Amino acid sequence: MLPRTVLFALIVHTTCLFIFAGQPDPRFEGYWADVENFQAAANRFQKGQNLSRPTLLAIGKSGESLAIVRGIQAGRFEIMKESNGNTLMFSTPRATAKGIGRGSKLVLSADGNTLTEKGQAVVTEPDMVQASLCTVTGTFHRQGK
Repeated sequence: MLPRTVLFALIVHTTCLFIFAGQPDPRFEGYWADVENFQAAANRFQKGQNLSRPTLLAIGKSGESLAIVRGIQAGRFEIMKESNGNTLMFSTPRATAKGIGRGSKLVLSADGNTLTEKGQAVVTEPDMVQASLCTVTGTFHRQGK
């Protein structure tokens, strides 16, 4: 009896992993707000600068759509097929052929109430001296439930 129970549990577990593989956690859905930080390193092409702005993210369809409602790079973002579980991968609007701006990610906390952002973006903002390649970071908190 015990071997059948273990076998059944193993089959159910494997089936669930197969069904949900490659899908973002449905808890991504909702509105997320806080401050997004952009850091441009100094080099021969750009002046080193930091920029922070209040940002509001909207994630819909259980993590299948992403929009920045308020912030430096407002607009819709392409969700990448590499998104899986607690990691939502996305591409910025100015992503380059060399991959700059692709592979930015949002990571959902274990309790489902915090998102951590890490990525790169080319930013053209009036407060920046010129278009700058920036490292983007942020920690967002769920707004309402």
